[in-house]
Amino acid sequence: WALSFATHSVPVLAGYFGAMMILEGAACAAIAWRRVGVMAKTGSWRGRDLRPVLAFGGGLFVIGLADTAIYSLDNLIVAAFVGAGAVTVYAVVLRPQAAVRMISALTAGALVSTISRLAAEGQRERLRRLALAGSFIGLVITLPWVILVLVLAKPMILAWVGHKFVRYAIYAQIFVVYWLIGANTGVLGAFVFGMSGIRIFVILTVIGGVTSLGLSIGMTAAFGTVGVIWGTVIP
Repeated sequence: WALSFATHSVPVLAGYFGAMMILEGAACAAIAWRRVGVMAKTGSWRGRDLRPVLAFGGGLFVIGLADTAIYSLDNLIVAAFVGAGAVTVYAVVLRPQAAVRMISALTAGALVSTISRLAAEGQRERLRRLALAGSFIGLVITLPWVILVLVLAKPMILAWVGHKFVRYAIYAQIFVVYWLIGANTGVLGAFVFGMSGIRIFVILTVIGGVTSLGLSIGMTAAFGTVGVIWGTVIP
């Protein structure tokens, strides 16, 4: 925030945030060094100990890349088929969905390390109970916000960006409505990550990303800005 007053240079700001992320990673490594057994030489940085790490990390990278591409390319598709002004409309109606998405991820993110430990210890019954309880808590946390956006989309957008964008409230409602189903999958997705069973998840994510891209292009060409939203929601 303070740096942005001095400069708007993209390389400077990107370099600053990149340095902060590297510092955060170094701090985490320093704290975890002894706890993960590296100092005790229980593993190596190559060979059989490195392969599963690279496979798992590579899978997460592909999932993250596909996820980012879906929303980043939406802006490009809207600009190409509708016009640069429509990007603002898309950004406005995306925000409520992004907020719900972030809230839904809270429960799942908190459980990954616990899931991983229980899976390593073979405690299947505790994992089963955690899946049920975690999914219930995830629904309790997420669904009220989904309902809030569905019911109050117009006054929310009016208070936020004014009368000009109120007519696009239906777009925000369409964007958020799939979380009525998606809220059920957040914690189960954390189980996929925590138990290292991400291969099928990677395949499904790539298929979903390609499908979303194709639908977004076709439906935006046919229906305008709402088409790219349907292209994201349907898959």
